[in-house]
Formats: sequence, structure tokens, C-alpha cells
Amino acid sequence: LRTSLNFTIPTPFSKNPFEFSTGFRKTFFIFPLVYALTVIAINVDNLNLGIFSMLLISVTTLSYYSKPEEEYYVWVHADTTKSFLKMKIMIATKNYILLTIPILISLLIFYPIKFGLILLFLFIGILFLWTILLAKYSAFPGEINLSIGFIIAFTILFPPLILVIIPYLYSKSINNLKLIFNDKN
Repeated sequence: LRTSLNFTIPTPFSKNPFEFSTGFRKTFFIFPLVYALTVIAINVDNLNLGIFSMLLISVTTLSYYSKPEEEYYVWVHADTTKSFLKMKIMIATKNYILLTIPILISLLIFYPIKFGLILLFLFIGILFLWTILLAKYSAFPGEINLSIGFIIAFTILFPPLILVIIPYLYSKSINNLKLIFNDKN
């Protein structure tokens, strides 16, 4: 069945990079549910449920980086590998915080005593976002391979390992992207 209805869901993100715009459009229905879950958490005085809602946003945003883009869309940046990765990490972090800020502010207002714990879970979400983003570019132009998948799975089971995995994936991404950017540095 074909329809002539052409509707685009607006996003709070710019068109560059595309991961959050396209990902948000595919998963937009999750966000009202997650924000409602935060309201429920506050109403029943359950901080764990509120943190769970923040983790749901983390898992959702991690899925935005599962598929690689075409090589041309990376090459077109005409940048160094380090500045390209830095730009991707900064934009992903900004967009992730933009999505979690309603939950974060709500939890901080209603649970000020748990300030450190709430920010810890925000920071863990950011670190996992960086890990997935770097894993994507360490396997680029292909998809994330099984060995990297096992490393990420093990990191989920033992989160302090993320402090070793991020530099490893960063260096692997730099070496991998040098071929596409023709970067000699």
C-alpha cells in the first residue's frame, strides 16, 4: 500500500550528524513513555525507577550508532581523524544530555541528597555512548564485529573496564579512519 502522506517528525537536533535525527524519528514514541516513567517514579518516591528511565534513554541512544554510514559521508568532512572523532563525540554528548535533561533536572529537584548517584548514572551513560560511537568507527566501513561486541558486552558486565576500552577503541578508530581521510598524522 502506498500513500501520498508525507510527514516528517521534527527533532531537536541538527541534520549534522544524522545519527540522532534519524534515530529519534525511529524511536520518538519511547521518549514520552520514558518521561512518564520519570513522573511515576517521582510520584511513588522511587529513585531507582527514575534512574532506570535515564538508562532507557541511554540504551535507546546507543542504538543510534549501530549502523555505519556510507564512506562518502565520513570522507566529506575533509578533516583530521582526531577532530572528526572529537566533533562526533561532542555532538553525541550534547544530544544525549538534551534528551536526558528533563529526567536529570526532575530527579535532582526531588532527590537532591542523591545528587552524586544521579550524576554518576548520567556519566556512565555518556561513557557508554562514547564506547559505542568509537566501536562504530573502529570497525568502519563495516558494522561492529563480533570481537568488539564481546568487548562491549564484557564492559557492561564490568563497567570500570570502560576506562581501558575507550582509549583502545579511540586508537583503533583513528587508525581505521586514516585510510578514509588520507590523514598522515
